[in-house]
Amino acid sequence: MKENNWIKIANPLIKQGNSFCVRIPSSVIKQMKAKRGDYMVMKVKKVDLELTEGVLEAYYKETRKCKKTSNFSREKVYFLGSIVFLEGKKIIDTNRNKLTDTMPLSEQKKLLKVQNDYRNKIKKELGEKLYKDYILLRECLERKVK
Repeated sequence: MKENNWIKIANPLIKQGNSFCVRIPSSVIKQMKAKRGDYMVMKVKKVDLELTEGVLEAYYKETRKCKKTSNFSREKVYFLGSIVFLEGKKIIDTNRNKLTDTMPLSEQKKLLKVQNDYRNKIKKELGEKLYKDYILLRECLERKVK
């Protein structure tokens, strides 16, 4: 298999029965046109969820691909990217690494409230203009804008 056919994901290791599993998001399964029973080949590596310059540089490279963020300076991407990273970490920590597409609605609402509270705090602290740039960066990193 060629290296460019690989999709990188990072998810927590979970226990299922006597085994350990790594969940693959449904969006990745759809993208691969995979179905239950298909065999998957994985490269496995333990990672720490740490904000590093490498993470921020990867964010910067992604912003170059999006029209709406391609004019952001490296400093702006690093600053806003660190906030994006911390938002994701806060959500993961809140739900103790149990993020799934099939989580109960009550848990989804709880996470949405954590996310909204965090974003309202950021909006208040950054101001309207910088907050809009923050949202554009998030959308670019989530591939919601081109």
